[in-house]
Amino acid sequence: MISFDEHQERLQLYSQGLNDREIAEKLYLSSNAIFRWRHINNLPDNVKIKNQRSEERKLILYNVGFTDKEMAYQLKMKTRSIQAWRSKRHLPMNTR
Repeated sequence: MISFDEHQERLQLYSQGLNDREIAEKLYLSSNAIFRWRHINNLPDNVKIKNQRSEERKLILYNVGFTDKEMAYQLKMKTRSIQAWRSKRHLPMNTR
């Protein structure tokens, strides 16, 4: 079991778009450890997210629980754009 701080650190790197190997290298862990952590937390592979259409990417990130700010950062958009997208779909705001 990892600590809350370790989880937040991994989540921060994940939200920056790093793949399992890149996160593992930054944290001096095995990529398999990051893979398992990602699956336990139902986080899709970042490589797959990068290759999907914008609408699908937004929905994936939203469903995983990313906040508007985290989604905007991941998608290289403005937070206000994400808020407008979410509002048009009558989706409640994700909080952490």
